[in-house]
Amino acid sequence: MVDDRPRAGLHPVLRDRRSPAAFDAELRVTDVQLEVLLEAARWAPSAGNSQPWSFVVGRRGDETYSRIVRHLAASSTRWAAGAAVLVVNVCHRSVEGTDWAYSDFSFYDLGQAVAHMTIQASAMGLAARQFRAFHKDALTSELKVPEHLEITTITAIGAAAPASDSAGRQRRPVSDLTLPAAPRERIGAVRIARQTANLEKTVAFYRDGLGLPLIDAFAGHAGYDGVMIGLPGTNTHLEFTATTHGVPPVPHVEDLIVLYLGDRETVDEILAAAGAPVVASANPYWDEVGVTIEDPDGFRVVVVAGSWSQ
Repeated sequence: MVDDRPRAGLHPVLRDRRSPAAFDAELRVTDVQLEVLLEAARWAPSAGNSQPWSFVVGRRGDETYSRIVRHLAASSTRWAAGAAVLVVNVCHRSVEGTDWAYSDFSFYDLGQAVAHMTIQASAMGLAARQFRAFHKDALTSELKVPEHLEITTITAIGAAAPASDSAGRQRRPVSDLTLPAAPRERIGAVRIARQTANLEKTVAFYRDGLGLPLIDAFAGHAGYDGVMIGLPGTNTHLEFTATTHGVPPVPHVEDLIVLYLGDRETVDEILAAAGAPVVASANPYWDEVGVTIEDPDGFRVVVVAGSWSQ
């Protein structure tokens, strides 16, 4: 069971904040109080200090308030029309006269300014409730909001009516708020490298016979020539090099590359194109599920008519 009691140590202004279900229709917000609320919004942080917010303020009894109220939805009119102040929250969406974004963070920053105003209201013994239940296009037209600006929400501010606070506020547990970081991808790609005694024939076997893509090649690099052969659908590739610096390795019957090709038809096509001798596998399992062939150096490749999953 989730404990909905605010955690000890939470600032009282945050702990006691409520979104009232109704407002006291008699209380009035003074000029000084309203100025302080707007000052709180003014000092909110914003990206690059862009301050991408504006507000249309209506106070109960004035013309602006009435113009706002007439465009509220029925669901919000029931309680918002009793608030002392209605603040229309406006975002600077684009640079005036252009389609350039004013800021990539405009809506986020407006949210911060509104949050500052909300918390300041709570600190002053007032209540604030943000909402979107209004006719946006009609209100935009009513207030003649310029095209580069966008109305987002309205904040109703005043005193909560008696017994109007929502009881038993439910909040997700803190443990549900944090997303675990995805494991870091420690290995970005895998290269399996081997020296070959015959680079040209090896390229022909893996590229032309097995149908694997040649993704890179180099020559005369510190005495080495080489190629990279891709393994499609993976971050793995094969590197084959030729050099006079050393003797190529001796193949062993248990040294295998296993390719899962999906179906028998593909396996048959690969076998025909490779033209390599089929050999018995040292491990009988591979003879049960696939066919083993040898590359020009005698290293073994098993082709399987199936798929593999972890």
